[in-house]
Amino acid sequence: MPDETIDLEVIPATFSPGYCPENNQTLANDIAAGMRVLFPSELGTVIVSPNEPTVEQRTSVWNRLDPISGIITGTFTWSPLFGTWLSPHPIPPSGSMRQLWVGTLNALETYDGGEAGTISQTTGPFWSADLLFADTWPLGVGTIALLPATNYTVLDDAVPGPPQARGVYFITRTARIYRRSA
Repeated sequence: MPDETIDLEVIPATFSPGYCPENNQTLANDIAAGMRVLFPSELGTVIVSPNEPTVEQRTSVWNRLDPISGIITGTFTWSPLFGTWLSPHPIPPSGSMRQLWVGTLNALETYDGGEAGTISQTTGPFWSADLLFADTWPLGVGTIALLPATNYTVLDDAVPGPPQARGVYFITRTARIYRRSA
């Protein structure tokens, strides 16, 4: 239902004859407290719980709560195609964004909720090393590097020598699209 307008019925507050609030804030509070909004039945429900919804609740949206903090850790919908509760990863796969990674490639497989194994829409790692950056120095686009995603040869004549280098992986999103609830 994105981009659709939903008409909600608002039932106004009712006050007894002679009602006279002591100030404007009390009046505003009483009006707000007395109003009711009716939602259309086709909107369904939102389950807010640390526990996976029941089979009967699979038409609902599930906001999974962290059982300790009570913070929502994800919004999931049931996928009959995959037979599990899914949520799309917030960063789309195969985009132009890159991040630095200083851990091991084994640790990268499980980073950000990923898992070791074959990549599908619902399994495998979310990130992989971008091999286009292997043994290269990134250089901001400007006078020397005129275009992004282009290799340039840069010579260093600094004294006493070139700066130290630290190895990092440049990582990119894999083709995995969805997070699973478990």
